[in-house]
Amino acid sequence: MGAAIELDDSGHDVKKLDVLVNLPGKAIVLVLSAYDPVVWNVAWTPDTRIVGAVVSGYHGQAILGISKSIPLYMRTNLDSWHDKKNGTHPGCPYFYTYSEDSNNPTAAESIRRITGRSVTRFIQAPRSGVALVGEAMPSSLSGLVSSPDFRIEDFVLTRKASEVPAGRRGLDELIKRGFLRQASPKDMQSFEKSGVAGILRGLPAYVVLKPVTMPDGLYGANSVTILVPEGVPIPSGPRGHNRFFQYGQSTCEGPGC
Repeated sequence: MGAAIELDDSGHDVKKLDVLVNLPGKAIVLVLSAYDPVVWNVAWTPDTRIVGAVVSGYHGQAILGISKSIPLYMRTNLDSWHDKKNGTHPGCPYFYTYSEDSNNPTAAESIRRITGRSVTRFIQAPRSGVALVGEAMPSSLSGLVSSPDFRIEDFVLTRKASEVPAGRRGLDELIKRGFLRQASPKDMQSFEKSGVAGILRGLPAYVVLKPVTMPDGLYGANSVTILVPEGVPIPSGPRGHNRFFQYGQSTCEGPGC
């Protein structure tokens, strides 16, 4: 999926997965679930009837191909966070699971509460290619049914011109705008000579050039080292799992310290 598309503030790359449903003569509720942000592109054979769809995940999700006349339930971790913040308590939480995952029983119970039906089958989607829901690929892919009702614009996160994307893409944008630059080995040596201790080599490192707000989504594998020269303030905004080092200071600031 294009680099400019975001479904949430996680900073995770958005994946796209084609889903083909081939269950002729059956009426089904299609359930799609993932941890990472995914755009699900759905099509089905003419004799298959999709009577409902459930899309849930930890990060943002999107579904294309189904008609708006089909009942759709969508829920992510962000929805649950907003509910807790606002003091609301919906009946069904978000869920995500993988085939043979330990989360399966919890997911199955959530699906039963949402649909009123038990799960018939868990299917592990492939990392690439088409995810088949059914016994076999149809003999011909011509005549597949899909709807243009939903567009990707219905799901993407939109930002103001002054804002930057989440994660590493946000850092790249801040470099283009002149707020940061990538640190060189000489920068690392200079900071260490000034008394800075604890810099982890191997993590991407950036030097702050002027007051800046950090992007969201810099957690785990996306976390970085931030070097702050003398006379420049520590960046504001989300701390993520990043480490912040000020020139001449022997302490590390941030949750990653």
